[in-house]
Amino acid sequence: MCKLNHPSSSQRQQGFTLVELLVVMAVVAVLASVAVPSLQKFVTNRAVTARADELASSLRLARSEALKRGGAVSVCASGSPQAANPACSGAADWAKGWLVFTDSNLNGAIDSAQGEQVLATHVPQASVKSLVAKDGAGVARAFTGFHPNGIAAAGSAVFTIEPNISSSDSGYAAAHRRVEHNLQGRVQVLAGL
Repeated sequence: MCKLNHPSSSQRQQGFTLVELLVVMAVVAVLASVAVPSLQKFVTNRAVTARADELASSLRLARSEALKRGGAVSVCASGSPQAANPACSGAADWAKGWLVFTDSNLNGAIDSAQGEQVLATHVPQASVKSLVAKDGAGVARAFTGFHPNGIAAAGSAVFTIEPNISSSDSGYAAAHRRVEHNLQGRVQVLAGL
């Protein structure tokens, strides 16, 4: 007589059944569909905040260099910050980058004949859709400068940084940043529109 050996419950193979695997995959898919948009908003928010902090640092650098050097220093929008000889664009679109430079005549242009020199350059970021500067009256600005005493040459300025996300996105308004400097040259970064 032949006896069949059936494994006892302690000897059975351990593992997942197909149904258990499908349930786990469904749960992971649901969690991913919730987490990915939140992660994208977080990454965009951080990138825009970093850009705002970078611009604020440039404005602070310009003011401190004006005080230190005893001469005017400006920050201007540039369409070619990575060029061998970068130049101010003369346009109010700062999203393509900007320059910090000595500006003895405060005309918002680098005059090498005057001995003006670039102190720092900043390149564009994909996370920023637009970066626009306006004065206190809402007029677009291509540059802002500081006198040797640290006072803003053309008054206050507001830089609005728009994130590179859809305006219908729920986090669109909150992802905006504003960088402002007052007449005394004090700089602050603000969240939202």
